[in-house]
Amino acid sequence: MIYAPITDRINFISRPSARRDQAVRVPRAKRVPAIDAARGAAMVLVCLAHFASKYILPAGGDAPGTWLPFVGHIASPMFFVISGSMVGYLFATHPETFGRVRATLAKRAVFFLTAGHLLILGAHARSLNDLTGSARMLFVTDTIALALLLSPRLLRIPPRVRLAGAVAVYAASCALVYLSEPHGLAWRIVKDTFVGIDGDGFWEYNVPVLPWLAVHAAATVLGPRLAEPLSRTGRMRIEQLLASVGCAVVAMGAVVRLFCLFLVDHVMAPGGRAAFVARQLASPWQRVPPSPVHLLLFSGLALLGISVVFALERRGVLASLLAWLTVLGKTSAFVFILQFYVFYVIVPALVPLSLTMAPFVFFAAMLAIGEAARIWLHRRSKFTRPSWFIGATPVIPVPET
Repeated sequence: MIYAPITDRINFISRPSARRDQAVRVPRAKRVPAIDAARGAAMVLVCLAHFASKYILPAGGDAPGTWLPFVGHIASPMFFVISGSMVGYLFATHPETFGRVRATLAKRAVFFLTAGHLLILGAHARSLNDLTGSARMLFVTDTIALALLLSPRLLRIPPRVRLAGAVAVYAASCALVYLSEPHGLAWRIVKDTFVGIDGDGFWEYNVPVLPWLAVHAAATVLGPRLAEPLSRTGRMRIEQLLASVGCAVVAMGAVVRLFCLFLVDHVMAPGGRAAFVARQLASPWQRVPPSPVHLLLFSGLALLGISVVFALERRGVLASLLAWLTVLGKTSAFVFILQFYVFYVIVPALVPLSLTMAPFVFFAAMLAIGEAARIWLHRRSKFTRPSWFIGATPVIPVPET
């Protein structure tokens, strides 16, 4: 087979024995190894960003401590693009049984909103000023969970209408961030949760729902393309599609930035509210809520990154690394929670700050996280499996989101 080398490496890392595979006779849909590896690459970017902010920056590395989290911003859109495309993929490959898939996705979303939220919050406990702050944090997993509840119900809408609707939802959220001034705590919470915060808000940290729901819903359009036969030619078409769309999205971000800066310099009164809003919309640093330039730039880079992973997988290049990333991708929910405890709790408490040692500390931490992911992937005790919560092993696999 064309992809035998990487498949063998993935099987070597992610399957402890053939006997276990024979014992599990539940029919499963084909996974896309490149998607799992891309999700694992996004996890590495998350780890790099968190390590930079919690270790490199306190150690005095101002430049890398600032730029590495900026590079790590690719991870969020990559998660939403992959999650949305996998929802579309499952709908395209199992339309007759998609109701069961949607139910499983809903259970996974509930897990993220309850136990998953509390587990992540535990890693932030030492940095909270008081206990009231714990009730005012919403993480990216919470937003992905809401997207998993909403996006699957949009798949009956034609793809072009879905894309147009996603653009309209994002445009409306941008307008509401800067134009609406809700009165009363309840409306303030609703606004901050769904469209984002302008200035002081209720949440200490949150990832607004509507902008990222738009990305998630738009990404579902890619799902049917991933469902095409995974031949060499088919994979090349997927690579080309992802690369072309990624370049187009990055170019759109550049156009929006130039247009907003033109308005600030030549049309709007300097120092006014309109100029401030235009600068916010043009800023690639504006992440919460995501400015159009930020969203377009990093979503385009995410698509290009996924395209690169597809190309490496098709050519059999760096197969061992891709296999390791695939393990991280298959256990992404577990790894996402674990890395908070590693970089927010364990490393600051036990490892002395040193810029010289930073690369070695990060490498050792990633090796430990990777080994923990491998063990979690092969766990056998039913008390350590999440099946008690998300149900028995499904006939149709639902990929990690």
